[in-house]
Amino acid sequence: MEKTAFIVDDDESYRQYIATFLSHFKYNVKGYGNGKDCLANLSLDPSFIILDHNLENDEDGLELLRLIKTQKPSIPIIYLSGQQNVTKAVQALKLGSMEYIEKNGGTLIQLKSIVEQFENKKKKGIGSWFA
Repeated sequence: MEKTAFIVDDDESYRQYIATFLSHFKYNVKGYGNGKDCLANLSLDPSFIILDHNLENDEDGLELLRLIKTQKPSIPIIYLSGQQNVTKAVQALKLGSMEYIEKNGGTLIQLKSIVEQFENKKKKGIGSWFA
């Protein structure tokens, strides 16, 4: 079974950067710059979604997070932001994000830890991130 992950970010080079990183974990990564394209492809049942706070066309990542959780509540979402904003982090977690990561020099280290934890839960047959 192929593992798929989505990265939703308005910055194409950053999407490629994360896609290259996730390829080391054998994920087929689908990148989207906006919420419309992401929502249109939720039927692909990604293992998880990495979602940035700012998207193309002035879309808000928090609103997309809400829409994803309405349509596919079981998909784990990792929320990214380039801002140090505790309020936004709390909002993302309340809306159902499994993690909040600030974009900085340690982003890949945090992401690696999260993906490894997720992979270990799947190997152990734990279906939910929150179990």
